Amino acid sequence: MARWLVRRGWHILARRQRTPMAEIDLVASHDGELVCVEVKTGRIGPCFGAPGRDPWPGAWRPGERLSARSLARQRQAGAHLARVWGRGNLRGGRVDLIEVLIESGRTTPRIVHHARLSEPI
Repeated sequence: MARWLVRRGWHILARRQRTPMAEIDLVASHDGELVCVEVKTGRIGPCFGAPGRDPWPGAWRPGERLSARSLARQRQAGAHLARVWGRGNLRGGRVDLIEVLIESGRTTPRIVHHARLSEPI
């Protein structure tokens, strides 16, 4: 996922960064903001490979594992890192979710980027 973000102009600051509040999958900067990126991967698609079925109705999404409590901890961790690392140059506390969707019948995963799950504190 880091390479995917870098190709889109992001700067990766850390991977699997531990803070007193939470562990962050990716810490990145983008447009003057420090962003905590949570990455969730999961398989989706029609059960039993039924052709022509819509994969989304009732389908489980990997991002559903991100609870409100976890999101709040990620926001606090981002604000903390922006203060410590940014020295006033970066705003912090933003959380983005990237879902890596492994679909039956596809050879490459689909990536869905949900920006600004939360606004900065």
